[in-house]
Order: sequence, then structure tokens, then C-alpha cells
Amino acid sequence: MKKYNNYRLFYVVKLLTYVKEFIWEMVLYLICGGIYRIIPIVSAALTAYMIGHVGSGGTIEAGFIILIAVIAALRGIFSYLDCMISHDIAYRILSKFRVLLFEAIERLSPSNLSTKRTGKLISTTMNDVELLEWFYAHVVGVFLLSIIIPIGTIAFLWNIHPFIAVAVIPWVCIVIFIPQIFKKKADIQGNEVRDKHSDIKAVSVDGIQGLKDIIAFNWKDSYINKFKVTASEYEDANIRYSKRKGTEVFFIRIFIAMSMLSVLVTSAALFSNGLITIEWYMVAVILSGAIFAPISEIMSMSSQFGLIFSSAKRVDDILKEKSYVNEENAKSYNIILEPVVQFENVTFRYPGQDKNALNNVSFTVKAGEKIAIIGSSGAGKTTCGKLLMKFWQPDEGRISIGGVDLQDIDGESVRRQISTVSQDVYLLRRSIKDNIKLGHNYSDQEIFTAANKASIHELISSLPDGYDTKVGERGTKLSGGEKQRISIARALLKDASILILDESSSNLDSINEKIVNESLITLMEDKTTIVIAHNLSTIKLCDRILVLENGSVAEEGTLKELMNSSKSFKQIINKVS
Repeated sequence: MKKYNNYRLFYVVKLLTYVKEFIWEMVLYLICGGIYRIIPIVSAALTAYMIGHVGSGGTIEAGFIILIAVIAALRGIFSYLDCMISHDIAYRILSKFRVLLFEAIERLSPSNLSTKRTGKLISTTMNDVELLEWFYAHVVGVFLLSIIIPIGTIAFLWNIHPFIAVAVIPWVCIVIFIPQIFKKKADIQGNEVRDKHSDIKAVSVDGIQGLKDIIAFNWKDSYINKFKVTASEYEDANIRYSKRKGTEVFFIRIFIAMSMLSVLVTSAALFSNGLITIEWYMVAVILSGAIFAPISEIMSMSSQFGLIFSSAKRVDDILKEKSYVNEENAKSYNIILEPVVQFENVTFRYPGQDKNALNNVSFTVKAGEKIAIIGSSGAGKTTCGKLLMKFWQPDEGRISIGGVDLQDIDGESVRRQISTVSQDVYLLRRSIKDNIKLGHNYSDQEIFTAANKASIHELISSLPDGYDTKVGERGTKLSGGEKQRISIARALLKDASILILDESSSNLDSINEKIVNESLITLMEDKTTIVIAHNLSTIKLCDRILVLENGSVAEEGTLKELMNSSKSFKQIINKVS
């Protein structure tokens, strides 16, 4: 397998397995495209023969004229079929790969993707896929025709006279060999261009999403300089790629011209010696140029192969990447498990980190119990929530819901048991109603009831478009407290028996904090709840508190017990009070 990985066509051939349902349509495109490309050659050869025939004193026969007219009509028909079928395949392949990539990203998320830049993923799902679509829908057919048509044409020239075919063959071999000379450089430069393109897209995404902070912290000049450097690197990579591409095309054009000259000289010599007639002399000259039409087309495309092969590898890397969470033995659970959460000697370290995020952590949350997990930054609070949601899996130990090990439950089933409200609420650029129901078939009344319990119904109703109000990119038209209450409405609608609140009332003003906490009390009713918080007002809502220090459970108890006996608890509370 290793030696094939180094072969430049390996990834594009491998990716064909993902679009195999289009194979018969691709065959049909190949047939129509082949006829469409052969017709001009046949038409040109017939015309050349007729001109030569007239030049030698013959007459124009009606059959020739009718045949050329029929061929012209067929060319129009097959031109339409070639265009229609190729574009139908193109957009279906484009759609298929984007869906496959999104499914792969969803499967890997969020563990594997935490080490990747959003801009690079966008570049792969958009630009790389478009290059692959172009290759499969347009290049594969031309590539096969560039083999079939020249072989057929050379065979025809051999029948006219073997010397003509012999005059063409060496130049065809040279033209085909030219891309092999530049292959290594094309692959390196193609990979460099795709990487630099991803970099500039990533920097652009960072700049747009972080514009508020860039302006607020007077980082504009530094960011622009960074953007200029990245843009310059992308420009330089493209210039190097274009120079190599231009050189490759230059040599191809030169040797095609040399081939035509060789055929011209050879055919003239054969004609002058009476070995071929004037009709076949004309046909040979025309075919000597036509033979290179598909080769020239694929050779001009081949200058893009470095980009295509790089794109294919990047797409394949995402599709084949394995998640950090092992789901091989996991089963789907459609039943609601008993809402008892248990961590047993759980140890976990994020990939690439020097120390554990959690060390031998054990605790149990009984059905209906509400516990708070507190600690300084980096103590492991949020990690507990991520592990329970099966975004990651423990390196050691066991996490269970209702006595069932999470290793035995697939991630979707696990997350069906849990609702979350986090500090960073992501809202889609859609209506408030769509952001609350998130694709589920909740009735309007259910949405209104949930919003009312989340203390957001009156505010939404007061807006000009009500629940149809668009929230803007990432919910920019709403305040932090309003976004939190929409998130609470989502959780109320889901009505899962286990609830995770991750800093859900942090960074809010006192009025919003009071409103959000009142909504949280409603949300927490009869639910097993894990609250990750610093705010004393939120901690007071819990039955029991765990104090984490350096990834370990340092203390636990009720609020009253810890306030009376724990210095570390008081220090943590005092830091944020």
C-alpha cells in the first residue's frame, strides 16, 4: 500500500469508489463525448478528401455533401448531450462529495477537528471538491478519449501509408512524456498552492469572525500585515506553479508543431513519388493535426494535475480519518436510560498535551440530583462534560449512564439522553424559530411554551417579525442573555433527562443573570443536572458541589459544608465574586 500512496493517481482512483453509482452515466458521457470529439475529425478528413478530389479533377458528389450535413447535425446533437450529461454528473458528484465530507466532519467532531483550522476545512469542502468534480466529470472522459482517438487515428494513417504513422508516433510519445518530466515539481507546487490557499482562507475567516476583537484591541495593523504575508506567500506559490505550467505547455506546443511538420514533409515526399494520391495527402495533413486535439486538451488539463492530486489527497485524508472516539462496538439505544451518571477512575489527556486533563476522577450523580463542578481554569470541569457527551473518550476508567458504559453506546444515542446549555451559544443565520427547534418538528405552541418558560417569549413577540426574525451571523442581533435564553428554550424542547450547564450564566449582567437563573430553575426540574459554574448564584441551585484541582476531585460536599470547611472553595468563589 505504501508504494501506491506515492503514485500521483492513487487518491483520485481511490475516491472513485465514493461515486461509483455514477459509473454508467459516466460511461454514457464517455460515449457521447467520444462521438462529439470524433465527428470534427471525421468531418475535417472528409472535407480534405473532397478538396483533394476536386483538386485532382474530380467532381463534388451529392453523397459527400449529404454526409457532411448529417455529420454537422450529429455534432450539434452530441454537443448538447455531452454538455448536458457532463454537467449533470458534475453537480451530482459535487453534491455527493460535500455531503460525504460533512458526514465525515460530523463523525470526527469535535475531538479531531479541535486541532484543525476552520478556513482549511472550508477550503477542502468548497475549492478542493470543485477541482475533483471538474476532474471526474470532465477530465476522466477526455483522458480516455486522448488514448482511443490517437490510436484510432494512427491506425488510419498507417492504412494510408505506414511511413506517415511512423512520422507521427515519436512525437506523440514525446508529447505524452513531457508531463512526466515535470511530474514531481507539479505535485510539490500543486500541494503548495492548495496549502497556501487554505492558509489565506483561514486567515480571512479569523479576520471576519474576530473583527470585533481585532478592532477593540488595536490589532488591525498587525492583522493586516499577517494577511499581507499570507497573501504574498499564496501569490508566490501561484507564480511558481504558473511558470512551470507555462514551460510545460510551451514544450507541448513545440513538439505538436514538429509532428505536423514531419507529417507534411513525409506526405509530400510520398505524394511526389506517387505512393499516395492527392486526396490522401490532404487527409494525412489534416489528421496529423487532429490526432493531437484530444492529447493537447488533456495535456493542457495535465498542467492542473498537481492541484487535482493534492486536492484528492486532502479530501481522502478527511474521509478516511479515524475519530479519537472508538465506536466499533457501540450500539444504538432508542430507549431512555436511567438518568444516573457515574465516573469511575477516569483519566484523560488531550492529544499533544503534556499533562492529564483528568486524573483518576470518580463521582456519581443520582437520578434527579443536581451537582456543581467548580475549579480554577484548566482544572478539568468542561472536560467532564465533553467526556459525558462522548465528544472524547477516557484513556482509562469508565463513564456510564444508567449503568451502561458509554463505550457500548453510540455517540448519537448518548447525546439523545442529554441536553446542554453552554456559555458560548451558537446561533445559525436563520429565524429565531428555526434556531429554537433546530430542524425538529415541534409545533408552534410547543415552541411558544418553551420560550415562555425560558423567559424569552415576550421579547421575541415584541420584535417586528416575531419568531421569524433573522438573528444575523452567529446571532449578532441578540444580546448574550437573549442567546442564553434561546439555548434554554432549545433544552426545554428536547426535554432530555440529563442536563449539562456549562458556565451558562457567566459574563452576564446582574439583570440577565437573574432572568437566566430563573429560567434554569424551570429547566432543571426533575432532571439529573451537572452544573459547570463559578457564579455563586448558580452554584446555590445545586444539591452538591465537586471541587476539581489539577484534574482531580479535591473536595465535595454541600454549599454549607464547603463554605464552613474548605479554603480552596472559598478562594475559587472569591476570585469570581
